[in-house]
Amino acid sequence: MNSLKFSTALLIITCGVVSAVSAAEAIRIVHFKTVLESDFAKSVSINQQDFTWPIANCPGIISSETKNSGRKNLELVLLCNAIKDSGYSDSIKFIVSGNGLRRKKDVGTGKGDVLGHTVFADSILKDDRFNPSDFKLSDAVLMQGQFNVGVFTSSANVAGVHDAMLAGKLNSLVGVTEKSWKVDLKTMGLLGLKKVSTLPDHQRIGGFIVKKRADFTFAALGVESVTWGKTLYRVPDVKVALAGERVFIVNHEKPELHSILQKYINKLRTDEDQLTKAYIHAGFIDEGYKDWHQL
Repeated sequence: MNSLKFSTALLIITCGVVSAVSAAEAIRIVHFKTVLESDFAKSVSINQQDFTWPIANCPGIISSETKNSGRKNLELVLLCNAIKDSGYSDSIKFIVSGNGLRRKKDVGTGKGDVLGHTVFADSILKDDRFNPSDFKLSDAVLMQGQFNVGVFTSSANVAGVHDAMLAGKLNSLVGVTEKSWKVDLKTMGLLGLKKVSTLPDHQRIGGFIVKKRADFTFAALGVESVTWGKTLYRVPDVKVALAGERVFIVNHEKPELHSILQKYINKLRTDEDQLTKAYIHAGFIDEGYKDWHQL
């Protein structure tokens, strides 16, 4: 009888341990559906029915799959490899979320364990919509000066903005950005502009510039135009380094996962900076713009 009781107790304890380990193994990554349904996601075998991803399927950070894949896809692969390298888990479960604000909140509230892409640290630490204690921030994945953006203006003003910027006459220009884009706003504030305007919705920026209420805004360096209400065009030969570091954010109740990311980031950084090499390989740090004038 005592032997039976002991065996039963051992079975209960064992089942409990297995259950706890299994729960820990499913790393919940918050992301948005467009990325999870992309051709890249399919190419690396992210399951399109339940949005799960076996760790065994994650490609190398510098591989044929990540070549020119872009920042967001590379950062998924970085997360996958950090988990794989640690042996902490054998699977990922994606939590589908909404806009940037919602995705961050889903990590902070524990709906997910980690956000599937990096964010600027200031977007958590200096935004009163978030409680920084809800998050653990990794060390810099993209360091200050590595995240460059382009300068965009109306077709009629490309030459004027170009000449003013190369001549160092920034105090004659007015910048505009979305109010919630804290790092863009901070960067414009450091340029010594005549004025910085903000709008509640970036889709109003194009019309604001076309109406000559501002001279320029920031957008992705690798595109020649953006349509935010009205079409804006990239100013050639000029790039701007955003004033901030990009980090991964982890729910504060997941210290082990945070530690795994820290160790992996440090490992890549100290190994001939494989982290930067991976961003170059993915086409995000584009050496084709290395000779452009950086503000």
